[in-house]
Amino acid sequence: TTEFSCSLLEVQSSKKTVIPMQLLSLCPKSMSQVNNSEIPVSAPMNISTTQQSLRIILVRTGSTELDDQGRISGCLDMPLSATGIREATETALELNALDIDMIYSAKCLAAQQTAKQLSSKSSIKVRVQEPWANLDHGLWHGKSLEELKETQPKLFKQWNENPESICPPGGETIEEVRNRISSSLSKIRRKWKTGTVAIVAPEPLFSIFRSLIQSSELRDLFEDKSQMDRWEALDPVAAA
Repeated sequence: TTEFSCSLLEVQSSKKTVIPMQLLSLCPKSMSQVNNSEIPVSAPMNISTTQQSLRIILVRTGSTELDDQGRISGCLDMPLSATGIREATETALELNALDIDMIYSAKCLAAQQTAKQLSSKSSIKVRVQEPWANLDHGLWHGKSLEELKETQPKLFKQWNENPESICPPGGETIEEVRNRISSSLSKIRRKWKTGTVAIVAPEPLFSIFRSLIQSSELRDLFEDKSQMDRWEALDPVAAA
């Protein structure tokens, strides 16, 4: 039986202490300390205290300067911005109470810096995966979404509606990225039959990982990053 303490996971919202709902199912001991009035009626209450299979914590990298400007960073190797450092630090505090066995990081600098923040709170080893480069956006690198809408409206619309059907000019397809990362992801899942591992990746690599792990469709790859959760706890549906 694995027990977690949520003492570091409390956050302030409208001057009232609440616990992020995505953590409730990972923190069984804390439930006796949570006021029922602070939990939405729709909150899932199936709290499990025993983990029989692998859980993957998928972590988005903190923002870079291009992210802050609403521009496409793709596979450009950029460090975290001041905003990104704050995001990575806050994510590390949220995940500090979880019993993470290993952190696997994409190869870009922002991902490695984010992973370092996670490991510094609990001395977890970080392993950088060389094949895990972000999607090559080719000529789209550095462009804002507004520029793409104006200059390439058809491509932009198709990318939003069916991103797997096109290739950014001078870049690579999502299928090429899948082929590049799937082998190492499969090795990780074979090695860790149980326990918890974290995977740190930038968008859209994060979303591609999620689609592989859960055999799900890709969502809007141009969604505003500031509106996304910084991390997600995933239970793989089948071996990759």
